[in-house]
Amino acid sequence: MERKEVLESIESNDEGIYLDIKVSPNSSSTKITGVNPWRNQLELLVKERAVRGEANRALVKFFADLVDISEKKVKIVRGKTTKSKRMYLEGVDKTRIIDEIERRYEGRR
Repeated sequence: MERKEVLESIESNDEGIYLDIKVSPNSSSTKITGVNPWRNQLELLVKERAVRGEANRALVKFFADLVDISEKKVKIVRGKTTKSKRMYLEGVDKTRIIDEIERRYEGRR
């Protein structure tokens, strides 16, 4: 996963960033697995099931913990019932999220 690929999945404004992701729930662990360069989406596995919002709550917690912000500042703004989602992280800039994504990326050598 290259920094440029991650950058393509992020859009920023003055107050935060939007992050396009694809989530696969009901996995053995929660982790970043890469970037889909054709869809410009960060790919994640989530341990929780997609039942009663469990996977969505886990996703919000994952990103809040990733950049050390309150869960109230992380929102799913599109795709609450689909695997393709758009997240909004308030108070986070592109550099910070990219640095943390690269640090946590499980496929990194």
